[in-house]
Amino acid sequence: MLVTITGKLIRIDPSREMPGSKRKFQRVIVQVSYNDARIKTDFFAVFIYGDDIKAFWSEYNFKHPPHTVEVTVKMNGRLNGNHDNLTLTYKIVKWIYN
Repeated sequence: MLVTITGKLIRIDPSREMPGSKRKFQRVIVQVSYNDARIKTDFFAVFIYGDDIKAFWSEYNFKHPPHTVEVTVKMNGRLNGNHDNLTLTYKIVKWIYN
């Protein structure tokens, strides 16, 4: 299932090698705030793997970071009571500078 998340990029973890592999991955955290005070702020961890790391950052302006990011992710895993196991894997990113 593909899901689009629009919010603020609040954390960038350094890229690392996956345990037992030379394949690299990186995790970024996107904060989604709502205009309704009754709804809590959500935080989403988006994982980027291999060559997608370079593609994710290709249009990012490090001198003038964007206000908002719109990232489409593939949701993998399953919901299982209190032990949900979901992973959000990056597919498409759009940096919004307005």
